[in-house]
Amino acid sequence: MPLSREWATGGTPPLRRFLNSLPRSLRRQKLLSALSRSGLVDPVQYLDFNEGARAWVDLRDAESRASYLSQSFWPEFHPIVAAFLGRGGAFFDVGANFGLVTFGVVPRVRGLGVDFHLFEANPRIVPLLERSAGLWTGERISVHHGCVTDRPGVSRLTLPGSAWGTAFIGESGEPVPNLVLDDYIADRGIERVAFMKMDVEGWEPYALKGAERALAAGKIEAGFI
Repeated sequence: MPLSREWATGGTPPLRRFLNSLPRSLRRQKLLSALSRSGLVDPVQYLDFNEGARAWVDLRDAESRASYLSQSFWPEFHPIVAAFLGRGGAFFDVGANFGLVTFGVVPRVRGLGVDFHLFEANPRIVPLLERSAGLWTGERISVHHGCVTDRPGVSRLTLPGSAWGTAFIGESGEPVPNLVLDDYIADRGIERVAFMKMDVEGWEPYALKGAERALAAGKIEAGFI
């Protein structure tokens, strides 16, 4: 009998109940891939992870499958980031992927006045980031589609197969609008980025060059790159 595609948050999702019923030796990425390809489950699944974190992921992506099986993602990293956000300010998630850094930090800093800014070049992922942001009512979370780089214009993104987080900028591929962090910060009047996480598959030198003015002015206080 097919596992239901319809589920509203509250209780245990059908796929999670199914996995919990299996021996641990059978809880494998290959099983999730087969279920997704067969149409028995929706590849878009709700993920509870770490301690009180939640987001939507896509099981067609290998890292999403790993996080879904383990119900964990960088558990040691979120408390470190949260420590930098204790006085509020902005958090920049550059190369957000499915936002599991952001949505793992949110429950640790609720009520502290943090503004979350997520930047993602892969257009497949952006709708899920927006859906995940909707899980956190009352929090200030903005999602932006674009290639974070050092100049305005358009870049070309080559999309991978099963590992969506390894998309890369090159001479060919899908057009993606560019986003320059200095312009973004100036346009929004942001004075303090308490922490910036940046993971853009080797494009970091260009992304950082696009934040030269903010870095020189001390507006970006700390980061993980």
